[in-house]
Amino acid sequence: MGASYIVYSVFVAGLISFVMKVLLASRSGKFDLTEGMRHGGMPSLHSAVVVSMSVSIYMLEGFSTLFTLSAIVSILFIFNLLIINGDHKTRTLRRHTFPQIVVGSLIGLVVSVALSFVQ
Repeated sequence: MGASYIVYSVFVAGLISFVMKVLLASRSGKFDLTEGMRHGGMPSLHSAVVVSMSVSIYMLEGFSTLFTLSAIVSILFIFNLLIINGDHKTRTLRRHTFPQIVVGSLIGLVVSVALSFVQ
């Protein structure tokens, strides 16, 4: 395992989250690929990516300085996902709910751990 493991894990976690987001949004009868890149929605793609990054680093290096930094950045990033409300006039951003963040985080965790056994 090396740096490519981190890239693969992040990519796969993001891809799974993207596909899930599009499929869940298409249940309303409209299939729209752009739904996967919109802010908010189930699951949180951002949470999946940052958790996957941190878990992958941990799987490679253990409890190192790099893991500690990535975990701090991930926690701050996820916290911001909970509190961002966006511009109330234009409604350009939707905030994530706690369950959306949990599901995204679990996707990142499971993908990183599973890929660590494949590599």
